[in-house]
Amino acid sequence: MKKGLVSVGVFAILACSSPTEPLDVVAAPPSLKLTNPSEVSVYYFIVERGYAARINWGPCTNPRTCVGIPPNATRSVPYTSIGGYAPDAQEAIVYWWHLTPRLGGQFEPDSIRAVVVQL
Repeated sequence: MKKGLVSVGVFAILACSSPTEPLDVVAAPPSLKLTNPSEVSVYYFIVERGYAARINWGPCTNPRTCVGIPPNATRSVPYTSIGGYAPDAQEAIVYWWHLTPRLGGQFEPDSIRAVVVQL
């Protein structure tokens, strides 16, 4: 009985402390300005909207190699770095997530969110 209460308590603390601030995405041609207002790093993947339906991708789960934005920081991403970008592109999808530690030193995304932005 005590183990169950402790597990529920730990889960409740983690759930309540989960970062929920949205990633701020602004088109500032010829780049996107991504601002992370949270206290933890945000990882992201950007793809041209029409191209998104034609690719198969999964979120990066290694904080050492993932493209990310540190806490309370801003990053400028050139349009030419957007997956599937072409000069006539109208929109992009910015997928983003936080990484949470798992047992064994591994990480997993907390959830994957998406923001569609006009280019």
